[in-house]
Amino acid sequence: MTDPVREVLAANIKKYREALGVSQMQLAEKADISTSLVASIETCTKFPSSTSLNKLCKAFNVEIHHLFLPASDSNTGNTARYVAYGKLRNQI
Repeated sequence: MTDPVREVLAANIKKYREALGVSQMQLAEKADISTSLVASIETCTKFPSSTSLNKLCKAFNVEIHHLFLPASDSNTGNTARYVAYGKLRNQI
């Protein structure tokens, strides 16, 4: 049985990545982590280190707690809005 925390993290990483419109490879480059780590996180086979989590948060421009909010708590419909706001904020 997969750990529910890993499942939530995996789903959120994938949703944020897709909201950015990037591949696993592109996210890995942006976050300065390996493509295999991104794939492993999204398939619940690995749990990222705190360093990798921080790099992913920086790439998504979100606070770390957003990655751990279950769909019912995170209002996942707003995922694209958070990411788009972060992209806009990075351009200013």
